Amino acid sequence: WILCREIAILIVTAGLFFLILLFYKTVISSYSSYLHAGITILLLCLPMMQYPQTFYEGAYEWQSIWELLLMIVFFHITKKTVFKKERSTILLFLSYFVILFFNSMSLRMLMILSFPFVLAYLFVQFQEVDYHFEKIFSTSKARLFTIISFAAMLLGFISYFALAKMVSLSSTSAGMTFVGQDVLFDNFKTFLSNVFYYYSAVNSTSLFSITGITTCLNFVILVVCAFVSPIWALIHYGKEKGTFLKFYTIYAWISNFLVIYFMIFTTANHYGYFRQVYWHNLIFTTLFLIHIMKKHDKYYEWVVILCLCVSVCCGHLNYLVQTVKPIHAQYVDEKQNGTLVEYLEANDLTYGFASFWNAYNNRVLSNGKIELSAYLGVPNNPYLWMTSASYYDTTLHPGKCFLLVAPEDTVDQKFYQAASEIKEFKKYKICKKD
Repeated sequence: WILCREIAILIVTAGLFFLILLFYKTVISSYSSYLHAGITILLLCLPMMQYPQTFYEGAYEWQSIWELLLMIVFFHITKKTVFKKERSTILLFLSYFVILFFNSMSLRMLMILSFPFVLAYLFVQFQEVDYHFEKIFSTSKARLFTIISFAAMLLGFISYFALAKMVSLSSTSAGMTFVGQDVLFDNFKTFLSNVFYYYSAVNSTSLFSITGITTCLNFVILVVCAFVSPIWALIHYGKEKGTFLKFYTIYAWISNFLVIYFMIFTTANHYGYFRQVYWHNLIFTTLFLIHIMKKHDKYYEWVVILCLCVSVCCGHLNYLVQTVKPIHAQYVDEKQNGTLVEYLEANDLTYGFASFWNAYNNRVLSNGKIELSAYLGVPNNPYLWMTSASYYDTTLHPGKCFLLVAPEDTVDQKFYQAASEIKEFKKYKICKKD
């Protein structure tokens, strides 16, 4: 299972890198597209918080892949000056509909991708007709494009609710709600700390250690990536000759604004949601760095690339010290004292429940021999999002059943009292029920 998962992530990452190159070759269509792609990939390979999300979890890579696909298809649609009912045009519009449809089947993706995309299109159209609203839909292509856009979003969102009703206890997987005024300021502080945490720009180590040097470099990258380049893109908007890059600037700013808004004003304030903002800022940073390169001599190009390579190397050296080394130490300890999965198998505990972050990883580590299903919040609240309800039906799984309580988990005493036996393994509590 682990091997299959790693092969899948490698394939997805290779696809992402290819689409980054294809995106720049489509939009820029010159030799410098390779330089654009190279800088974006270098920035993406910086070991910050997005690094495990992109290359280990593989959970957030799809946001970038969907966006790149949408941008490439959209660019080819807008490039067609003559709108005819030919096969290539129909295929492009069909592809656009399918991509937008699937990205509207998630409330989060609808808010950070589909809706900002259509809103940016309408805004650019509004500008092109000198702010005469009645002229936005004067062409058949604009009318068709708008109809298809809203149809795809509406059908996708309805399908999302229908699917959620079939497989989940609620229509949303995360249960996002707005916060009250009493916690709003705390949310804002959490958001700011999350930004620094996401860029790995804070650390309580010596300034002259590899971690200290990396933290300083990451702070510079944070300033350029999170503040300078997005503001530069907005200021440069009026000078930009290409309509498409204007469109991307508006789209990315709307998307970023919505992500930041939800992270501050709702309960969706986990640092992982910042990933899409980070991704957009990488594109802005690439465009900003290329702009600087063009303003200077050829040698300046190599200075920028060298600085990026040094930052990546320092980041990976720090990653080896701070992340890989502790993981290796844990591996050595498990080789000597056994793993949680081995302990569960030895005690014939093959069916149980655990909190979200401790359920599926142990199932994968056991190669599917141990069926661990996730609960949401409390152990008697099944996490049924895209998961069969049969996993939670104890009558379908004869034998022992157990609740795995990780060191960071807190459960009510009644679950301990309901257990016929409680075992412990490396600070994990295993509440067994015959």
